Amino acid sequence: VVPLSPSQQVALPASDGVPASDAAPPSDAGPPSDARLASDTGSWAAPEGPAAGAPAIASAGATPQGRAGGVGSPVRASAATLRQRVASLVERTRAVGEGDAASAATVLVVDDDARVRGLLRQELEEAGHAVVEAADGRAALDAVRQRRPDLVVLDVMMPELSGFDVAAVLKGDPETARIPLMILSVVDDPERGLRLGVERYFTKPVDVRALVGEVDALLRDVASGTRVAVVAPDGVADDDRRHTERVTTALREAGYQIERLADAEAAVAALRRPPSARPDLLLAAASLARESTLADRVRDAGVPLVLIQ
Repeated sequence: VVPLSPSQQVALPASDGVPASDAAPPSDAGPPSDARLASDTGSWAAPEGPAAGAPAIASAGATPQGRAGGVGSPVRASAATLRQRVASLVERTRAVGEGDAASAATVLVVDDDARVRGLLRQELEEAGHAVVEAADGRAALDAVRQRRPDLVVLDVMMPELSGFDVAAVLKGDPETARIPLMILSVVDDPERGLRLGVERYFTKPVDVRALVGEVDALLRDVASGTRVAVVAPDGVADDDRRHTERVTTALREAGYQIERLADAEAAVAALRRPPSARPDLLLAAASLARESTLADRVRDAGVPLVLIQ
């Protein structure tokens, strides 16, 4: 975690279910630049901690556990998850205007407190991510089924199903086991998170911007070992070429390893490589796949194919 100055700190609640203080601002007011969210009910309190100008990371307990010696470790996405993730990025790139950046990833935020979800949404969207919210464990599982996220941030103490229950379900299903999970709660039980396969574990209070930095780092860790081959021949239509370039830029910025291939034959040759050198996914214009046997060859090789159309 990169140390932040106190003026950058916006900390999440110290406990689940603690009554709000009387210091809540008007409902349309954003967080003061030096405020800390003092409880799960969303009241603002004056900052605590180091004096102005001193580097700091929120407070004790805010440091994530999950790197070497901690809870969990990122794993490479399955073929189905990778295909869905890249296809989603293609759709987001199409949805934004020329010259604008697509959201980097879709993050599902699960917490029974609307103010906590709102603060996380604000910070994650400012960091370029699309955010989906769920207010309890069952709603979280429904959300994953409807729109598989790139990462899930989970509270523990929630009605219906706890965050631990949700983690157990997601990590126990081969279709969702490789979605990175990040627990954020007052419950200090990282060992249980380790047993469930959670990639990161934060205990409240936590600096939300440090948490967003960990979201970015975790997504980049997952993407960094993934090879995406972009098939970009000279003959494709201008619109296809521009869209392909925008998607390629977004993938590179997200941490994926990009290889450019000149045509369908080069893509087929890449599929014949040894597994250690073979691309994990092919990205190509739909017109190219229609005009060649590329789709059939990719299917035979078991490599996911995402088409830009």
